[in-house]
Amino acid sequence: MRISREELYQLVSSIPLSKLAPRFGVSGTTLAALCRQHDVPYPGSGYWTRVALGIPVELRPLPVGANEVAIEIEPHRPKQTSVVEKPLDEALPLKVEAKPEEPHRSTEQPPKKRPAQLHPIVRDWLAQHERRRAEARSSRGSLWGSPAQPPLSGINHRRHQFCDALFRALEDQGAKLEQVPKGGIAAHIGGETIKFTVREKMRQVKHAAGVGGYPYARTELVGTDRLVLCFDTYLRGPHHEQVNETPKSSLEGRIPRIAERFIEGAAILRDWRAEREREEERWRQEAVRRAELEHLAKLEEGRRQMLFRVSEDFEKAQRIRAMMAALQSRVPGGYVEIGERSLGDWFKWAEAVAAELDASAGGADTLFGRIAEVRVDRSPWG
Repeated sequence: MRISREELYQLVSSIPLSKLAPRFGVSGTTLAALCRQHDVPYPGSGYWTRVALGIPVELRPLPVGANEVAIEIEPHRPKQTSVVEKPLDEALPLKVEAKPEEPHRSTEQPPKKRPAQLHPIVRDWLAQHERRRAEARSSRGSLWGSPAQPPLSGINHRRHQFCDALFRALEDQGAKLEQVPKGGIAAHIGGETIKFTVREKMRQVKHAAGVGGYPYARTELVGTDRLVLCFDTYLRGPHHEQVNETPKSSLEGRIPRIAERFIEGAAILRDWRAEREREEERWRQEAVRRAELEHLAKLEEGRRQMLFRVSEDFEKAQRIRAMMAALQSRVPGGYVEIGERSLGDWFKWAEAVAAELDASAGGADTLFGRIAEVRVDRSPWG
């Protein structure tokens, strides 16, 4: 299959190599080698993870080639082997002169150049250890002195070297690191915080012991000379809480994948936080709706109680007037004074009380205006 450099650049800048390569029938490694051969820039490790997280990324533009030729991509075909029978005389061993042995050449790659100084957090760990050792030496012989601090072991040196490389890899991904209590580290990535620790993996060992002829098993923790990275921040989904070291796979060899996992964890936390915010908003709106319904129910009950009181007062006013009319028909002639008031003043007082109780005297507007003025307290959610 033939394709131009411009077309290949557009494809690799929009589709990951691992997904694009099967379309051409080749592996991602082969497609990356073709891009390097024809000077076609392609995204590196962590590029698509940062795109998914919303972190700004930049891909080197396509250089202008002096000789633009089509790129030939041949699909991978399995090799076919054939067995060729040789004559007996050709199969006999021949005497070959021994060649002088060449000097042994190591196939190991030279170690990568490390920074001149360790990461500031690792340097602070070392300074704290030396400070504790100095305090222990200065208080030696004192009853309340500090316990003696042993020198750093081999696993501690490995832990510091691994943390130094991991911290720098995380900072290359845009993370900001800080120390937290109990030897932990907090990585701030894309507005999210992931707390983790790196320590030696321990295992339980049982020892037979006994006191006074009674045997029992004593359990203690011993080191395994292997590192483990523990995520103290809970990450939802198919994510292990620990990254364990095995005899065949060290943590130092998995630093790029571990750094990408931090980026993925930040995306998980961001999505989880957005989901919680949406859920809280839904609950808040539901609470407001319930509070409004409760307020309307209370308001309706208050207006009904007002109507009941007004109707009861109206009945009282009618009974008072009926009673006063019955009494006036039986009033004897002449002036009658009762309790410093004349009988006529008492009738006027009773009529005033009836008028005060009668809400219908002002008409329907006055009656329903009193009912509309009823107020009830609102809920804090309303």
